[in-house]
Amino acid sequence: MIKFQLTFDDILAYNLHYMKKNGTFLQKYLQYIILLFFVIFMVANFYEHKATLVSYFLIIPIVGIIVFGQQAFSKFLIKKDILAYVKKTPQVVGVRELKFNDKVLTVTVGGKDTDYKFTEFIKLEEGNAHFFAYVSKQTAIIVPKRLLLVGAEVAEIIRKIEEGIAK
Repeated sequence: MIKFQLTFDDILAYNLHYMKKNGTFLQKYLQYIILLFFVIFMVANFYEHKATLVSYFLIIPIVGIIVFGQQAFSKFLIKKDILAYVKKTPQVVGVRELKFNDKVLTVTVGGKDTDYKFTEFIKLEEGNAHFFAYVSKQTAIIVPKRLLLVGAEVAEIIRKIEEGIAK
């Protein structure tokens, strides 16, 4: 049995990963589309007014500030939404227990067990600090990589999920 604390940061990491990998076209690329229009507008405006070469080099830091600002703002909004979600449903964070045998992974949350056959998992994605084992298009079991330091059981669970997906 593996017992661990699922934290707000784990939930945030899942949501950021999901948006990056599985989000809609607009969710993934809207900020880049806006940035592209802004750059085209600025270049066209400079060209029309016969701006100097130095003016064009001023675009680079402005664009950098816009990109950084937009990414920071997007992450802020996601954090805000997840914080509201966690406040409304506090059971999404807290103690988790993982138990497994040859065919089933049992996840215990708040004393309630949920069994997942290893063949039920549809995909396994790896983030920087987590594994995300999807049981549906939008639902995943979050397995923090920090658990790999605890023992070989987590590596065995990941291996069994991979085998179940391959079948």
